[in-house]
Amino acid sequence: DRALEAAAKEKCGLAIIDIHAARLKLMYLFGKYEDAGVLVTEVMALKKQWPMRGDDVIFDEAVYVGLIAAVMGRMRPLELEQWTEIAEDTIKTFEGMSTHSQWNFLHKLRLLEAEAAFYLRGDETTAAKCYAEAIELARKHKFKLDNALALERMSIFCSETGQAAMACNYSKQAETAYRDYGAKRKGDAISRQSHT
Repeated sequence: DRALEAAAKEKCGLAIIDIHAARLKLMYLFGKYEDAGVLVTEVMALKKQWPMRGDDVIFDEAVYVGLIAAVMGRMRPLELEQWTEIAEDTIKTFEGMSTHSQWNFLHKLRLLEAEAAFYLRGDETTAAKCYAEAIELARKHKFKLDNALALERMSIFCSETGQAAMACNYSKQAETAYRDYGAKRKGDAISRQSHT
């Protein structure tokens, strides 16, 4: 909070957005979706206030804006149009980024597409395909955190679509992947969730 206050005092928009980006990532990873939704709205307003060259390309954690938007669209059906627009804009950004570097961005695009398909459109077939591709690409390209996240989201998807055994399998893989990445607390959180 002190870093955020200092950045605001100095009117350093990029620093404020970077701090919020880190907070968004943590909120999403630990399931604080309502808080993350409020912060996404603030970040979108800040980006209009302090436009940047390259816009989302500079915003390193832009993927979390789209992921949060997909979840929020399902949680707040009366705001579905607003959240769908944010998610679709993020998908377009990552489509563009993927044309420049599939290695770095295609797995993130597939995860965004999976979440949008499942949470915003109810398209389980597309979601399952995109989750699987996100997992495979992140693993193949050695993006450990993104692989863990994709495994976790696939576990949630399987759980919510009545595939308990697959959900358990993906949950165990996600827990291991987070621990391998060094995210012990996140691994512990998944372990606690799977035992409740």
